[in-house]
Amino acid sequence: MLVDFTIKNYRSFKDESLFSMVAEKKKDDISQNLFNVSEDGNISLLKTAVIYGANASGKSNLLLAFDTLKNFILNSTDLKLDQEIPYYKPFLLDVETRNEPVFFEIEFITNEPMRYRYCVEFDKTQVIFEKLSFFPEKAERNLYERTGLNNYKWGRYLKGKKESLTSEVLKNVLFLSKAANNNESDERLKDVYRYFRTNFMLHTSVDSSRNVVFFTSLKMNDVSFNDNLIEFLKSADLGISSVRIRKEQIDLDDSDFPENMPNELKEKIINDLSTKIDIGHKIYGNKNETGEEHYFKLQDESAGTIKMFDLAGKIIDTLKTGRILFIDELDSSFHPLMSEYILSIFNDPVKNPKNAQLIVATHDAHLLDSEKLRRDQIWFVEKDKYGASNLYSLDEFEKSEVRKNVPFDKWYLSGRFGALPLIDKNLFSVVDEKE
Repeated sequence: MLVDFTIKNYRSFKDESLFSMVAEKKKDDISQNLFNVSEDGNISLLKTAVIYGANASGKSNLLLAFDTLKNFILNSTDLKLDQEIPYYKPFLLDVETRNEPVFFEIEFITNEPMRYRYCVEFDKTQVIFEKLSFFPEKAERNLYERTGLNNYKWGRYLKGKKESLTSEVLKNVLFLSKAANNNESDERLKDVYRYFRTNFMLHTSVDSSRNVVFFTSLKMNDVSFNDNLIEFLKSADLGISSVRIRKEQIDLDDSDFPENMPNELKEKIINDLSTKIDIGHKIYGNKNETGEEHYFKLQDESAGTIKMFDLAGKIIDTLKTGRILFIDELDSSFHPLMSEYILSIFNDPVKNPKNAQLIVATHDAHLLDSEKLRRDQIWFVEKDKYGASNLYSLDEFEKSEVRKNVPFDKWYLSGRFGALPLIDKNLFSVVDEKE
């Protein structure tokens, strides 16, 4: 479960920005959209959040920040001596920040459950600061704090192997990554590492029709998953009656792969590429069902159907496991009611019993409904004249000015909340060249 996330000097986010899934006051306001994570009810988290902003405002960069932190934690031990950190993406439009460190801080709750806070600061060549703390009894307790290469402060709660591991941690490698993959290290470090390995799933804005292998198809060996898949696709009114998976012969030999690639990896790639999906539709005669189906290749379906199939597996898997799903450009190729339907699933306590979280970037103002979304679920990203992204929530506006019964969608499109493109028609004209 995500509590909040802070970024600074990452891509278009120059200044420190906080994104939070903590439910603010008035917990009885559309209460089904939140859930308690403490027995006393003092901490409640949101199930969904929507992020609005003009094109190139920074919405995608915010979602990429989560994925960047995840990948750094999972893959930093792959970095070699003196290798540059590939996750270093500072704000480049200011001479003072383009060589400054990137900063991430995330607060989250693992399946244990246990609440943690992890922060890291790094530049192109080294980890400058790294810290992990947790909340065993409400109060925050330090597990470890690292400054530079070899300066560590150990918390009294951290057990297992630690000091001897530090000599194996290069300056461009995270201690968390190294320690979590050692059998003798503290189980808390492994719990945190597993959280990043299994709890985040990002669906990017790249057109689903370009995908070679779909996440959904990789899950279709599970019978119960297939049942859920068909139910979901039928509920979306796509005219789909069944889905089948088949193998297609592809012409690949060893010369098509790098020389040192393991055979196991080659076989997986060939298997994935040869996996094809067919979508079944009912056949009718005299307006009655004949009991037969015609199958179309998935690639022959509409862009919206392909995207829904692509997303279906991620949505079902996220709901089953109580994880977090990020979707960039949710509205792309979707009817507004389709986007609303996906949000409603995650906000429904019956369909989402494990309190999975959904965070989406979108342009669909239709979703801005005060009867279905709370103020603290609505976020905006706006770029200033210097190219820096600013992140803020609708809940930050004065409640006396933005009351619950106002039409959020109309107010947004009229510019009252900002985060709209400033289009200047006078800057463009087609010149008719004369001979």
